[in-house]
Amino acid sequence: MAMILENVAVLNVNAPTEVLVIKSPQSEVFQIAYASFKDRGFDLTGYDVILLETEQVWMVYYQPSDSPRGQRGSAGAKGFTVEVDKVTHSVIKSYFAR
Repeated sequence: MAMILENVAVLNVNAPTEVLVIKSPQSEVFQIAYASFKDRGFDLTGYDVILLETEQVWMVYYQPSDSPRGQRGSAGAKGFTVEVDKVTHSVIKSYFAR
């Protein structure tokens, strides 16, 4: 049995591109840090979020998007850092970054 398709448009469908993978427990760290960031009255608009780590601490750095690459801080907005303990997942401290 043959099917005849008339007036059928074939759409050019592009598959989604993977942009970011956040692994557990990093996703939880972002949630914990964001709560501290938000409590200070910040909005994520205009910030890049950077995750750094040492052996004991996750550091989530909220960097103004207008900061030159490799440079911390901005002439306009303040950077903000939240340090989270890797074992207890509690905020050690949060502070404005220079």
